[in-house]
Amino acid sequence: MMGYIGRAFEGAARGAAALLFGATLLAAGHAHAAEIYEGPLPQPRPVSVGPAGKHADASEMPSKSARECLAKALYFEARGETAKGQLAVGRVILNRVKDKHYPDTICGVVFQNAEKRNRCQFSFACDGKPDLVADQKSWHEVRRRAKWLLACRKGCGSKGLWRGPLWQSTHYHADYVAPGWANRLEQTGQIGTHLFYLEARA
Repeated sequence: MMGYIGRAFEGAARGAAALLFGATLLAAGHAHAAEIYEGPLPQPRPVSVGPAGKHADASEMPSKSARECLAKALYFEARGETAKGQLAVGRVILNRVKDKHYPDTICGVVFQNAEKRNRCQFSFACDGKPDLVADQKSWHEVRRRAKWLLACRKGCGSKGLWRGPLWQSTHYHADYVAPGWANRLEQTGQIGTHLFYLEARA
């Protein structure tokens, strides 16, 4: 469905973008979120333990592989976007994990239909090109943001951090393509070259 998404353009001024994103959160009243983003990364919220020592919600305990899968998606799909744009792409993945119509793991969502050439959900996973990380600075940044997203998926104590339709999006595509499915969804906003959408469920 999202195989139309091309690899994002490189070269954005990422330092300025991070400051801009912090200012955007502050303007929206999310001072705590901006402080966390610019400062130390928060820890994931405590996980309740059920019978036999099983976690009540395994999704609360992201694994190293989950972070790597999320970071790969941010790197190959959105490394040329602003910090806010990268986080929005990451939220699409996390929102799909919560949706019963998609795989229930981050790696499952990112690599869904990866075996089908140019028919997967995220184009880098099935475009036939090797997933080589050439920009180590960008890779370090997206891994940091992936960790931040996983730790803050519930809001990091900042009420309303992910409030609003944009952060609930389940789809996106680049502005230079026009996939047919876009007309059936509700557009929630645009950040950089990406348009975001929400798939309403009955």
